[in-house]
Amino acid sequence: QARPTAWGYDDFINIETHQVEFSAMGAIFRSRTTGRMALFQQFKGGCACGSSDCCSRSFFAGAKGHERLVYDIHYSGEGFEVAYIQFYRGTKGRERLVRSIFADGHVCFYESKDPELVRPPNGDEQLVCKEYSYIGERHIYNGPRGSERKVRIDFDDGDKQFYEGEMHHERLVRLECANGQKQFYEGPKDQEREVCVEFTNGDRSYYEGPKGREWQVRCE
Repeated sequence: QARPTAWGYDDFINIETHQVEFSAMGAIFRSRTTGRMALFQQFKGGCACGSSDCCSRSFFAGAKGHERLVYDIHYSGEGFEVAYIQFYRGTKGRERLVRSIFADGHVCFYESKDPELVRPPNGDEQLVCKEYSYIGERHIYNGPRGSERKVRIDFDDGDKQFYEGEMHHERLVRLECANGQKQFYEGPKDQEREVCVEFTNGDRSYYEGPKGREWQVRCE
């Protein structure tokens, strides 16, 4: 596949009303409405990720002198396959990242404490959610940009897992089931062991032992 062109005008599309699909040839936009917006694209060699095999194209909208960044398409590999797309909102110079769609299908959502923050050099957008629709999970994050820690996982069946700890060291502390039952855990990340189960009728069971080999020691 040829390297993306340096400059040019793209088709008239409104990215906020389009569905993004990934393929080996890049991103495909499928219209869901008749809304149209003129987008201007710019190829940038190299990428913020630091990889020499990655490049990106930026798309802008608006009248001359008021062009605002709408989205970036990031490519990787020798075939310049789409790796992920980042979407922005805001006026020129105040664009903020709101969403990223990755080639494997998961989506990241971001929030900004100061929507009027001038870009560049750096915004304050923080990761608030990773959505894995293909496995029915939504991972919730909290904390400042660059230090976001996972605090909860919501499952499609209604179960919720709660976590504590700093970024990359989050440990499971509680599971709240959709039926009202609660399970409590102790131990560092990846070694969390079940220590208590609280049933919907108020009864409790206590456990001891390492992860995966817990045994019941007491009931109340």
